[in-house]
Amino acid sequence: MKNKFYIIILSIILAGIYWQWWIPGPRVASDFSLLSQDLLKSLAAFPQTWSVGGTEGLGEYASFTLWSWPFNLLLGLLANLNFSFVILERLSIIIPFLFLGSYGIWKLFEYFELSVYARLISILFYLANSYIILVIDGGQLSISLAYALFPLGFLSLEYGIRGNLRKKILSALVISLIGFFDIRFIYVFLLLCFIKFLYEFLFLRLNAWLPWIRSWLKSGLIITAIVLGLNAYWIIIILKFPLSDNFYSYLTESSSTSFISLSHSLLFLSPHWFKNVFGNITQLRFEFILIPILVFLAPLFRPRNRLVGFWLVIALISIFLTKGSSEPFGEFYSWLYSKLLGFSLFRDSSKFFFLTALSYTILIGITVDEIIKKINTSSIRNLFLVILTTYLIFLVSPVWLGKMTGTFSTPSLQKEYEQLNKLILKDNKESNIFWIPTIYPLTSLNNLHPSVEAARLAQKRPFAQAIKGSYETFNFLREANYMGQLFDIANIGYVVYPQLNPKRDNLNSDNIKYYYTFLNQLSHLDWLSRIDSSKVPLLRVKSYQNKFFVTPNTWVVFGSDKIYTESTKSANLALSKNALVFAEEFSSFGKEIDKLPQAKIVLFHKNILDLAASFVENKDLIFPAKFLNHDPDVSRWWKRDTSDFRNWKDFLDDKYGINNQDFDLKGGWAISEGNLELKVESQQITKGKILLARVMESSKSGQVNFYQNNKLIGGITTQKKDDNVRWFEVGILNGDSQINIKTVGSINVINALAVLSLSEWQLYKQKALIYKDKITDFEDAGDAKDDIADVHITYQQINPTKYKVSIKNLKKNATLVFAQYFDDNWRLNSKSPFSVYSLLNGFELDKDGIYELVFTPQEYIPIGLIISAATLLLSIVLLFV
Repeated sequence: MKNKFYIIILSIILAGIYWQWWIPGPRVASDFSLLSQDLLKSLAAFPQTWSVGGTEGLGEYASFTLWSWPFNLLLGLLANLNFSFVILERLSIIIPFLFLGSYGIWKLFEYFELSVYARLISILFYLANSYIILVIDGGQLSISLAYALFPLGFLSLEYGIRGNLRKKILSALVISLIGFFDIRFIYVFLLLCFIKFLYEFLFLRLNAWLPWIRSWLKSGLIITAIVLGLNAYWIIIILKFPLSDNFYSYLTESSSTSFISLSHSLLFLSPHWFKNVFGNITQLRFEFILIPILVFLAPLFRPRNRLVGFWLVIALISIFLTKGSSEPFGEFYSWLYSKLLGFSLFRDSSKFFFLTALSYTILIGITVDEIIKKINTSSIRNLFLVILTTYLIFLVSPVWLGKMTGTFSTPSLQKEYEQLNKLILKDNKESNIFWIPTIYPLTSLNNLHPSVEAARLAQKRPFAQAIKGSYETFNFLREANYMGQLFDIANIGYVVYPQLNPKRDNLNSDNIKYYYTFLNQLSHLDWLSRIDSSKVPLLRVKSYQNKFFVTPNTWVVFGSDKIYTESTKSANLALSKNALVFAEEFSSFGKEIDKLPQAKIVLFHKNILDLAASFVENKDLIFPAKFLNHDPDVSRWWKRDTSDFRNWKDFLDDKYGINNQDFDLKGGWAISEGNLELKVESQQITKGKILLARVMESSKSGQVNFYQNNKLIGGITTQKKDDNVRWFEVGILNGDSQINIKTVGSINVINALAVLSLSEWQLYKQKALIYKDKITDFEDAGDAKDDIADVHITYQQINPTKYKVSIKNLKKNATLVFAQYFDDNWRLNSKSPFSVYSLLNGFELDKDGIYELVFTPQEYIPIGLIISAATLLLSIVLLFV
């Protein structure tokens, strides 16, 4: 009876802390936007390997997030039963979070034989601390469910290792559920298991080794097999179609700055508490000091206790990992990040708060349990519990005082965004919505008008190259005279510039002034028009193409995307009439030219040698950047990768006044500042072959010389008035395996080396001359006749990975542009795409017809689903055998 009383009290307290969730209306945050009912219903479908949901209206390869499909499927099924977004976010997320978290801690403490008082205090601490509150407030609700399941996952493992097959299967199912909410936490769980394995091993007697190892091995194999089987539907896809190097680098890009200090980690204080604004770091708060005191009292109350020892080890390791690259020993985290398989998933080290939370919860529970045992009178015990409960509630006071900025607050401007949603939904023509800087969470995401965030689009090449300086991130909208044409081809129909949020934004006079100044500048751009009836600043793009459109002209451009400035000189030069294919965006592009019979060639500040070098095969190319680090090594050389384009452009401009926007063949840049030497070793380097080099010319460069066996092979004078990146013939190699490169000048940059036989090189130069008749100036398109005006295009979207496209009245070869981010896995009647505008997909058309466009990774979904379904069915059968 007394236990029920305490459970009721705990339930009331948690309900009080989470009171905002019981008030009617949507709860949204920066990472959790309002979803329309139609979009929710569409989740009840097979896993889709291409996604246009969320903030990626231009699409993205979705294999790396398909692990969440089971949970999305559940939401979709419930939506089809007419459960609304408002009900679903409570019914399928917050209530399960509170129940599973409470139940998991309760059962774990029951297993540890800790008192009811310890369980109640620990449940309160686990479900109401600065970390998990901010996770929920920020809208990372699937992470909160993984967090709630984590204690049950550990408990199920304990039973599984020592139990029968049924318990091992149950353990695998719970661990799989954690992964369905966020796959990264299976990695965290594996780390916990590994530490447990080592810890138990230290205390084993020799005669117990064999059965212990057999138990762990058997459990590990069964659990791993089931977890892999249940996840086969996406694992097969990502193994067959791995992420590109550049996309993987973007996803796992590390930061040299960690916002979590050792003190934050030790105090279990989230660094962004409580406003949850990225980069706005909370100063250390004295009131949190009691948390580590309660934690580290446990080994004093229970000295030489194995349970305490294990969780103390977990606590210390998690404190160290959670602080990330902050001092002390920050370089160790950086080493783990770059060397340990899978660790690159944790560019944000706050994910290790999971381990801190669980270890602190258990150690605090043990401390409370021991203190309670030493208290003889019920009145003092109750007073102690009241004081401790009050303290924990006080630590999260911003929640129940209504000071939070995300899901723990009532969103502002609800009526204004309801009106905005209605305005946009009246437009039945499919188009994307461009948000500055990010989507406002009250926007009702839908399939007809997907959203694109400026913060993400600014990282794409055509937009990143248009940014001027490093102060304003989105000035490309104002500064680039061709920006309206990029929006035109990208199927962007609207621009939304939400008002400043008083809860999250700094409303100083400068920020307010800048907001209205920039809004006024946008309103006066000739390709935008302000919709005055909208209470949220909304601008319409005056002209934009459909998701599919045909261009009469196709150009293979050797040179940088500065050529975009030419597109504004006449209507016939418009990007919607001219598909630009940047040959130097990729290596060895020359072999693709024959596949584009309709294309003309533009040598934009390049020469016939650059065209010839495009035929050099990948096997004959060496990219020195591949051998360098982002920071200078002992040679003092360093590199920048393709994904670092914007930082690289700003560096050249800010430090050297060099405005270079050349492509890097996807091979990166090797950089020398000063008179330096670099040794390049490769089996490709063979005596008697010719050496070519692609280097940067600029007013701040000087000379790049190439040596073998202390003999000069050849040199390149890189100091020129104008900046450029070009191919040069260096000379004949006189040795094998190694080249020494010596530079003179303030900055010299090498993109690529090519080593090939003289006969091959002569063949490539002759081939380049064959294409001489196709070489022309881009401005010649200004006089070209638009002979595709009568082409009629209709299309049907079967799902995000499959379209039917009908082409009529096509009278000559042309390029079909598909306005989604370029991905080589798209196929139009089995034809591969080529990258147009270094952004979208292009396909060569030669006749009318009905074409089928498919995303090939989707073809492997049924195989994976069969394996996953069979694994689930077998697991269920074995559970009841």
